[in-house]
Amino acid sequence: MRYYNEVKELMDKYDVKKLNYVATDGIGKVMKDDINNMADEEFKLFTKYHLSICEREDLIGYSGHILSIVEK
Repeated sequence: MRYYNEVKELMDKYDVKKLNYVATDGIGKVMKDDINNMADEEFKLFTKYHLSICEREDLIGYSGHILSIVEK
């Protein structure tokens, strides 16, 4: 959550409108070996799951990377 808060503080310093925050890798950072070894069908399911939760603010802190989408 620390990085998420830092991103929010940084965006507050500029005259930008937050459109969205996205957890780009989500829980994948701790599951990378498992993800790399998934069969194609398992990977499709994991990707579908990740895309369904990657914008949830309560889970963004798990991600190693955050994509900030803003409008000036």
